[in-house]
Amino acid sequence: QGNVSSPYDLSRAFARADLALARQYHLLAEQSLREHNVKQSSVWLSAATDYVNDSVKWNARQLEESGSPVVKKMRELEKSLQEKIASGAHSASQETAKGLNALGADLQQLAQKISH
Repeated sequence: QGNVSSPYDLSRAFARADLALARQYHLLAEQSLREHNVKQSSVWLSAATDYVNDSVKWNARQLEESGSPVVKKMRELEKSLQEKIASGAHSASQETAKGLNALGADLQQLAQKISH
């Protein structure tokens, strides 16, 4: 345990670590949204998106096809939250909450792909 036998194994380890951080930030974004803190939710979502993007880069062989659309969805949701903040909204719509919730399932699927 703990030994890396190839560059591929090392890149997978970094991909898993980045994805774990993305999942944590995603949870924080969901929590902030439940607390009606749209601004903080946007900050957490941005961090999660960056980590997913990094994870895809580390493990492009397994994640490029499925990871890139997830990053795109995350960027779109992030933009939607930014627009709500700019318009002075203090809470997000149910649609935004559902979108953020659906991203959790996407992140879980990416994690399963890295694990195999």
